[in-house]
Amino acid sequence: LVTNVLKHARAENVWVDVVATSEGVALKVRDDGCGGLGLREGHGLAGVRERLAALGGWLALSPGSSGLQASVWLPHEGTAP
Repeated sequence: LVTNVLKHARAENVWVDVVATSEGVALKVRDDGCGGLGLREGHGLAGVRERLAALGGWLALSPGSSGLQASVWLPHEGTAP
């Protein structure tokens, strides 16, 4: 996800928050770049989404007019439904 920010967002800042719980790990990546309102998901994000789904996790994208936020959830091994 940070690679996408570096390649596409023209951002000055990127923030990464990681929270671990007993169920899994939540990751939030957000930037102050050019926004993602016209975002078209390419092979990179589709690949991230597929790899997370294979492990019982998910990816959610929240585009804004100034920046993009990506939220990721990955359950601990053995806790996926």
